[in-house]
Formats: sequence, structure tokens, C-alpha cells
Amino acid sequence: MLQKSRIGTCGGGSWPGSRPAAVKPFSRTFSLVPEVRLGPFSALEPFGKGGMADVWRGVHRAQGVPVAIKFVGRSDEFTEAWLEQFRSEVRAVAGLNHDSIVMVFDHGRVDAAAAAASGGLVKEGTPWLAMEFCSGNSLFHVRPTSFEALADILDRILSALAYAHARGVLHRDLKPDNVMFSTAEDARPGLKLTDFGLAFELDDVVDDESRTMGTPHYMAPEQCYGNWRDYGPWTDLYAVGCLAWDLCTGYPPFHEHKRLVQLLTAHVRQPAPELRPSFEVPEAFEGWLRRLLEKLPMQRFQNAADARESLERITKGELPRWQNPLMEAPELRESQTIMVDVSPFSEAPSFAQFTDQPTTAAGIIDEVPSEYVLAERVIPEMPAHWQSPIPPQPEPRLVGAGLNLFGLRQVPMVDRFDERNLLWEALKRVRQTRRARAVILEGPAGTGKSRIAEWVAVRSSELGVARVLQVGHDPNQAPGAALADLCAQMLRTQGLSGEGLSERVTKVLDRQGVSDPVERDALISLLGTEELDLQASGSTMTISFADPRERYAVLRRLLSRAAVERPIVLCLDDLQWGSDALAFVDYLLENQDRHSFPVLLILTYRQELLAENPLERSLLAQLLKSAACERSVVSELAPEYRTELVEEMLGLEAGLAAQVAERSGGNPLFAVQLVGDWVERRVLEVSEGGFRLAQGERAELPDDIHSLWSQRLRSISKDYHSSSLISLELAAALGQDVDEHEWQAVCAQVGVPLGRELIDDLLGQHLMESREGGWRFSHHLFRESIGRQAREQSRWATAHRHCARALAQMPRRRGLAYRVAQHFLAAEAFEEALEPLGTAVKELAQGGDIAEVKGVLSDYDLALSRLDLSADDPRFAQRFFVEVGVAEGGAEWDRLGEILVELDREVWPEMGVTVLRSRSRLAAARGQMDRALHLARQAVQASQGEERAQASNLLGMQLLARGQLVEAQEALEEALGLSGPAFAGPIALGLAMVAQQRGDLMAAETHYQRALAACEAQGQLGGLGNAINGVAEVARLRGDLNRAQQEYSRAMELYETTGRSTAVVAMNLALTLMNLERFDDAEDHLNRAVAELERLGSTGWLIYAKTLLLPCLIAREEWQKFHPAFAEAQAQVKKAGIADGDLAWTLEKAGDLAQGQDQGEVAKACYGFALSQWQQLKRTDDIRRVEGLLA
Repeated sequence: MLQKSRIGTCGGGSWPGSRPAAVKPFSRTFSLVPEVRLGPFSALEPFGKGGMADVWRGVHRAQGVPVAIKFVGRSDEFTEAWLEQFRSEVRAVAGLNHDSIVMVFDHGRVDAAAAAASGGLVKEGTPWLAMEFCSGNSLFHVRPTSFEALADILDRILSALAYAHARGVLHRDLKPDNVMFSTAEDARPGLKLTDFGLAFELDDVVDDESRTMGTPHYMAPEQCYGNWRDYGPWTDLYAVGCLAWDLCTGYPPFHEHKRLVQLLTAHVRQPAPELRPSFEVPEAFEGWLRRLLEKLPMQRFQNAADARESLERITKGELPRWQNPLMEAPELRESQTIMVDVSPFSEAPSFAQFTDQPTTAAGIIDEVPSEYVLAERVIPEMPAHWQSPIPPQPEPRLVGAGLNLFGLRQVPMVDRFDERNLLWEALKRVRQTRRARAVILEGPAGTGKSRIAEWVAVRSSELGVARVLQVGHDPNQAPGAALADLCAQMLRTQGLSGEGLSERVTKVLDRQGVSDPVERDALISLLGTEELDLQASGSTMTISFADPRERYAVLRRLLSRAAVERPIVLCLDDLQWGSDALAFVDYLLENQDRHSFPVLLILTYRQELLAENPLERSLLAQLLKSAACERSVVSELAPEYRTELVEEMLGLEAGLAAQVAERSGGNPLFAVQLVGDWVERRVLEVSEGGFRLAQGERAELPDDIHSLWSQRLRSISKDYHSSSLISLELAAALGQDVDEHEWQAVCAQVGVPLGRELIDDLLGQHLMESREGGWRFSHHLFRESIGRQAREQSRWATAHRHCARALAQMPRRRGLAYRVAQHFLAAEAFEEALEPLGTAVKELAQGGDIAEVKGVLSDYDLALSRLDLSADDPRFAQRFFVEVGVAEGGAEWDRLGEILVELDREVWPEMGVTVLRSRSRLAAARGQMDRALHLARQAVQASQGEERAQASNLLGMQLLARGQLVEAQEALEEALGLSGPAFAGPIALGLAMVAQQRGDLMAAETHYQRALAACEAQGQLGGLGNAINGVAEVARLRGDLNRAQQEYSRAMELYETTGRSTAVVAMNLALTLMNLERFDDAEDHLNRAVAELERLGSTGWLIYAKTLLLPCLIAREEWQKFHPAFAEAQAQVKKAGIADGDLAWTLEKAGDLAQGQDQGEVAKACYGFALSQWQQLKRTDDIRRVEGLLA
């Protein structure tokens, strides 16, 4: 159906040439015949019609202010699509307060009296929206006649779009009809963007990609395809380009195409034709237009502020102008918004198909002149201060209006100057230094920490000086879920899995210039998609992260690529539940010397909850030690600002506003929710001084915020069936962020209908917020209050049990077991919690999340303690098994010793082999190598099957470290024959190292290649890097130094991908360079390796690195450094019992260099040291050669 867009248009008028100096007094009135009363407004007569709405001229009765009233749905039957479109427009525009965006005053539904008064023109129940009235014409009728006028129009449009985009709202239907003018007679004179009926929130998820809406002449290519995941500010900017072209030439760029398919094809594939302006324009203006009209989103200006900055430079510049000699008068056309079936365009062409040579069905058309230079993409400079130099126009206050918009309007920001200055200065430092900084905002609930963080995010985004990302935390979240959500937010992958997910991630990486499939697979694994989906995708490798830093490295690179053009502001909210995010922030700050990029990290947490979370408390204390981190305590509002906050929220009478300000105690959240409760209960009435409590109502002020939330919840839910409240309680039990599909599954299991009307009501009051794939509670305290009420009704534990059982039936994905376990614990279903807790521990342990594993172990202990179990119950043994693994993984050897002593007092036969293996590792860690070997052999003899494989692998690696290569090979071959796929790669690596030490390079390469295949199959990136490094080692030992360098580079890239230390590869590369006599380069790599190993505290590898430096010292004849370094190396290698072929070769090389410099004694010492290494390795040929050198 076609929709003519004439909303807000009436009467004549001319183009206003300058900005208004002040708001004119309201004086205009209309006769009220008939009087269709809608709250404080009266609708007078219709003056615009469309497919989905009618617009009437109206008036605010008390003040005589003209308004435009929009009624949604003229037909006999409403459709859900119409109503949802209306709700979308209300939510989008109600929170926007900009001089160049039409203001919404109120909304509601037509009652019976109003319907009757309309004479049947408006149905009872029809939604209405009262908006700012624009008495001037639209750009459809009034056109600029000079470039100065055009530039002024575009500047205002871009300013409005920058404001809307920063608040997450896209217009999606920009065209001349939707740009209105208010005259001096109106409330706020000037240009106004109107009709946000197709507004798109940037965190929306669209289920049907085969249809899209818009006005075809102004639709961006991604709209033509229906690719909503590619929507962004650049989508509206393409429409600005079409609009500017239209205003400049009299026609949109592809007006010659009359058929819809031809028009959409032109948007997608053809460059704009030759520009023929109707008035003089600067030469650079065409390049600016064509930048807006680029086919690929990433090639356009990325923000409205960018386009505005570029236009301003053109306008201010002394640039030559040119004019088309044919001055054509613009022709008025019909501009229609339509629903488009884009299924013929479902497959976007490859980037190579977008060429500068336009085509049509008939063949090649005229070439576009190439005289223009495409405008450069610019990033606006950051203002010295966050305050705008031009104050906004005063907001009209209409008595009795705005109650229905209360929850949708932004809470005003008052005071907080110190916090805002601190954040602004921190962002300036980030931009200047291109390094990360963190600011921690701490304070009790409701003081506005998140609001302050949101403010700087919105302000920086509006000005185009930063890209904004925001992530919240929830006590029910699985560890790592918040960072996975951040990744999904950046990639726009919500709701995708399998091949669809792989294609989306590949598409984003292609745009970033990344073609490495490992990077794609690592991102997919970080997202935590279903395991079955990954297996279905044959081109995707499931990555098993062995350490949290591997995940952090993947996310760091994604963020750094996003921060190439402008800094990132990353808001991490409620970190009293965010240990993983805190560890990630610590990782970023710690690694700045190697991997710096501009990001401002704004962290918030609730002080009163931190005591309950010792891990988060310790991580915050660690962060505060960094010079790149600073803290600000957000306390209650100062008394002089409390009344200001209340008065700006809603026009309350002075006395009532003072009561609210006093009772809220400077807590903004308390004040906002208190007034919101009065609005919801309809206890406010209009007086001359503003809203007051209705007669008979008392200002009962609750004692605390929870009492207030409970009061609001009772007030809201009383109009809904009890099943709606139960569905809301189930949503609250699921967590702060509610996934739509999970909510549906839980409600289906319980057998209650989805309380969608209640959810829509809460969204309308801003007690909930839409998000991709679902919605979230606007504040934790509201969700907690729902839980309190459910607990009082004895329904909370049952709700959690239903959540656990519904989630347990869903496809397995990372973190799901943890959530299931937490729901069972909340339901006090301790027996049912044990199995998912065990699974969660195993998942976290495999990912190397030692700190998180300890937290889950505490939950496991709680569940065990609440069950009446016998002392020999095997689940106690399972718990100790996990703790043993945690202690070993964290190298907590003292704690491991304590656990083993405790196990000596228990009788669990199934733990016997585990205890032996652990004792062997503990002995090795303490340097008791003989005892370690003895215990490892005992473990082999006492075990069978998979356990024997692990014991044999342990024995083999200990024998390898001792240089007992024959026995090591036998043990590792036995382990390989008994092991499953998960251990095949590490064991093959051990066999390769044995063969390499024995000098059997052919066997070594065979084993390395087997290890490479096995590790790739299991997604073991660390093992994969080790295998590639091993292949490089073999090439180096064979003398194929070019291949060695190539493979070392591959290994280095993979280690970078996983966030692992590159020190070992650097040492191997140094060995290659020494082979090439490039000792200075080798020394550079070794010094970096030494620095990294010292930072990591890796004693064993540090001995290797310092020993490898010896030839470099001789090559530079630094004898004063050499002699103590040699003595230290000799003592450390002997003490550690190290025997290694590379060390032996290095020492021989040192002897050769010393011999060449006539340093016989030094040469003799080096050869002797090398000989001891070859003897331990039993390398006969090498022993004879060195003995010959010593003879």
C-alpha cells in the first residue's frame, strides 16, 4: 500500500533564512468546532492523510498552542503492524529533544466521547500522538535557491541526525516531505525532521529480511537488500545524499528509472549520473555528495558529524563555483513511502560488482564525468569542553501534557560537573595518546553512575569524536557472557548460528581487511554459539581457548580494528558481577606497550554489593594500581540540584517538587521512580502551578527504593491477568537481559501465555529497554523487586526451577550449564544443581578460567553441604579432582600439597591415579626430579585406558626433560595409542620433540604435521602454534632458513591471535638469525624475549633465553658481560637439569666465535659446556665432533 507523507504540513509559508533568536510567545488560537478532546488537547480538523495515519490540526486548550495530532489507523480494522509502528515512533521520538526534530508532547488512545465528537472520523481506541505544529511548508514544496540556503538546510538536518543516531535511532525515511519548517508564529521556529514512523533502533532484530520499508528514490543499497544488520548512521546519510542531490538539481539521483526494480538496481549498482545543479555550488560539493552516495556503507561518512564537518569545510573554503548553464525549474513529484519486497535482491553482489561503469538492462549508459574528487572522510576535532556553545531553544511546557511520555523521556542531567569534566578530559587524553584509559565510577544504587557513563557516551557519539559500545552485567550471567555480548554487538550477529553466523563474521572481517580463517573461527568461538551448529559448518574450526587471555586477545584485536578511525568509549556497567570483564580491562591496560589503541573504559559498580564478591573486589583493587586508571565516587546530588532535577523531569508544583527532592535524599533514581509511580497511578492533576496530587491523595513517600519499586509494580500489574505477572516473574528469574526465545520456552513449560501487553507497558514507561533478540530491565533494583514480590508469594523458587529445566533442554552452548546450575541453586534444588555445576567447572577449567572455576567450586561445596551425603560419596571425590586440576593449572603448588595431604585422609580409590600424577607434578615443580619420575612410573603401573594414557604422557615429558629420549619415546607412543582425540595433538608434539632431540628430523616433521592436524581438529590454538613452530624448527635444523623464517612468522601470528607469549618463537627466530650470522638482529629478539619472560616469571625459559645470548655477546666482544652471563647460565642449566640440542648448538657457536677471536680459554669453556649437553642427549656423532674440537 502506498503512503503519501504529508504529516505536519499545512498552509503556505516561505523558507526561513536564519535561526530564531528566541522562542516566540504562544498566542495563536483556533475555534474548537467540533471539540474532539484528547487529554489537554483538542483535534480540530484533518489536513493530511496517509496509508497508516491521518493528521489533524489541533490545539492545546489551556494555552492556545497549535499542535499536530496524528491518528494511527484510518481503516476499519487495526493491525498489529500499525500499532507496533506507532509504538516505535513514540519510543523513538519521545526521547529526542533537538531544535531540528519535531517535538512530541503526549500520546494516548481515543476514548468513546472523542470518537463520537469526531463524527465517526476517528475510531474509539485509535492511538494518537500530539506533536509540535509546523505552519510552514515542507521541502517537497519549498526549495533552496542558493548554495548558502542548501548548506544551511543540510547542516540542520545533519545536526538533528547526529543527535538521533547518538541515541540509537535511525530515521530510515528521509525525503523532502519529512523535512518541515516552523515559522515565527510557531512554538519553536526553524527546520524540523518529522515522521519517525519507520525509525529503527540500532539494537533491533528483524525476523523478516525479505521486506523493507522506505521511499525508493531515497533508499540506501542495504535497505534495498533488506540487510538490516548493515544499517547504521551511514544508511540515513545515503538518504541525505539523495535529498541533497534532489534539492540541488530538482530531482533525486536516479529519477529517470520509472520501474521499482530498475530504481532499486540503480541504487545498488549504478553510480549517480552527472551532477547538473540549478544554482552555483563549490566544486568540492559534488565530491561530498558522491561520498554520501557510495554503494558500500564503510565507504561513506560513518557519522552525521563527519559529513557535517566536511560540509562546513567546503562552505567556509574559498572554493571556485560552477553552474549548470541549463537552469531547470524543479518539478513537484509525489513522494511515497512503500513496503518493498526485496527478495529479488536477497543476494548482495560481491564488492567487485560495484563499478564506476553503470549498466542497465539495455547495456552501457553514459559514463559519469571524472572531474570531481571524492570528498575525504574526516573525523571531527574534539571540542575543548563538553558543553555546547549554542544553547538549545527552550522546551515548550504545555500544562497537563506529557504524563504519558514520562517514562520515555531522558532523565535530565543536572550537576555532575566534576564527573563529566573527568570523563571528558580522559577521552581527550585517549585521543591524544591513542592509548587506553579507564575511569571507575563507584557509588550506591541509584546515584546515577550509569547515567553519567551514558551521558559521555552519547555526547561523544553525537559530536563524532568516539564510537560507543555498552555492556551490562547480571549475577545470573555465565562467566564470559558479557564479553561475548560485546563481540556480538560489534559484529551484529544476534540470532545467528551455523552457516549464517560464519557468513556474517566473514563479511565483517572482509570489510576490515582480515582474511585469516583462524581469526573468523576464534570470533565465532568467542561468541559461544551452539556446538551442533559449529559442527554443521564444515569450513569452521571450533576453537578451544586454553586461557582467558586467548579470548581477550581476540576481542582486543576486534576492538583495535574498530578504533582505527576514532576512539572507542566502552561502558562496562555493574561490574560488581563482572570479574571476566574486569580481568579483560586489566589485560588491556597491562599490554599497552605492545598493543595500544585508543579506548576509554568507563566502569561502574555498586559499592554496597562489592563486599559479597571478593573476586571482583580484588580485581578492582588491582586495576586501581595502574597509572592508566582513575576513580570517582558518585554520591548523592547536592541539595541545590535536587529540586532542579525534579522540576525538569515534570512540571510539579513547587511545594510537591520540594517534598520529592527532600525525600529522595539526592538519589536521582528514587526521585524518578517516585514521580513515575504517581504518573502510573494517575494521581496527578493539573493546576496553574503545574502538576499536583489529586484531591484526596496523600504524598505517601516510601521508606526505601525497594518499597517504591514494589509499589510501582503493584500499581502497574493490577490491570493485568495474574498470568501476565507470572510471565514477568519468569522473565525476571531469567536475568537482567531477557532473550525472547528463552522467555517463550520457559512460559511454554509453565503453561502461561506471554504477557506481551504488560511488557509493552513496561517498555513504554522505560522500565524495560528493547535490545537485540529481546529486552532488558532498565534497572537491577526493579528486577530485584519483582523477585521480592514473587518470593513473598512463594513463587520465586518455582520460577527458577522452571527456568533451569527449560534452559537445560536447549542446544548446548558455552555458559549454559552454569546458568542452569545457578537457577537450580536459586530454587534450592541442590541435587539437580550438581550435574550442571560439574559441567560448568569442566568448561571453565578447559578455558583456563581458574578464578572463575574457584567461584563455581564454592557453589558446588554449597550444594554438597546441603545434601545428606555419606563421606564416601563419589561426588566428593569429583570435587577434589577438580580442585587438584585448578591448583595445577594455576601453578599453586603449596595449595596442591595441602589438597594431597587432605586426600591422604580420605578413601576414594578412584582418586588414586590422580593423586599419583599430581604428586609427580608437584615433585617436578619443586625440583625433585627423581621423585617425580618414580611417582609417574607408579601412576602408569596403577592405571589403564585413558588414565594410563595421561600417566604415560606425563612420564614421557618428564623423561624428555631429563634427556632420556629412548624411554621418553616409548612412554609417549604408549600414551598416543591409548589416548582420545583431545590428547592426540599434545602427545604428538612430545614425540616430535623427542625425535628432534635425537636428530631424526624426518620423524620430527612427521610428528609435527600429525600434531598440527590433531590440534586443528580440536581447535587447540596453542598446540597449533607449537606445531607450526616445530615445523619451522625442523626447517632451521635442515638449513632451510627461508622456510624456517616463514613458519616462525606463521607461528608468531598464531601466538598473537591467541594472546600467548611469543618469547619461544622469538628465541627460535634468533637461532635462525645466528645461523645467518645476523647477531645484532638475533640479540634484539632475545632481549625482547628476556623482558617478556621476566614479566611472566617463566624461570625455565628464561634460562634458555639468557644462554642463547652468549654468542651475541661474543660477536660484539662484550667480555665484561659475557663472563658473568656464562657462569650464571652454566649454573642455572645444571641446577635445572636441562638438556637440549639447541642449547648445545648455541654453545658450540659461541665456541667457534671465541676461537675466531683468539679467545682459546673461552672457546674451550663453551665447547665443554656444549659437550655436556650432547652427552646427556646421547648424540654420538655430536659428541665425537665436539671432542675433536677440544682435542
